Amino acid sequence: HGQLKTHLAKANEELANVTSNQSELQGQLQHAQIMLETKNEHEHLLQSEMQESRMESEGELAQRREEIAQLRSLLESAESGAVRQSELETDLNTVNVKCIDLEEKLVLRDNELENVRAEFMNKTSTYEAQLTHSCTRV
Repeated sequence: HGQLKTHLAKANEELANVTSNQSELQGQLQHAQIMLETKNEHEHLLQSEMQESRMESEGELAQRREEIAQLRSLLESAESGAVRQSELETDLNTVNVKCIDLEEKLVLRDNELENVRAEFMNKTSTYEAQLTHSCTRV
């Protein structure tokens, strides 16, 4: 009967230890569940932030691509403008050469006209003199 009491006391003590351990394990399990839920919430927030960041990056990338396309277009326009300017400068040089040529021809014409005028004036003087001489004889 004394041994039975000892066994019963030990069994009660072990039962109390098991109950205590079970209670402690229950607390640890609850703590682990809370930690897991917190971790899941953090992961969800992180994924949302990453998704948002990715979308922003994709938007920025699209914007940068559009800016690059616009810059390429401007560069092509500038190159086209430079080619056109070069063509216009060539045309202008050609016109300038023609103007110089025409100015030289005009100077030559002016000289020719001056020579013709001088010759005319010379002949007029000669005719006047002859006419005066003829008139005085008569």
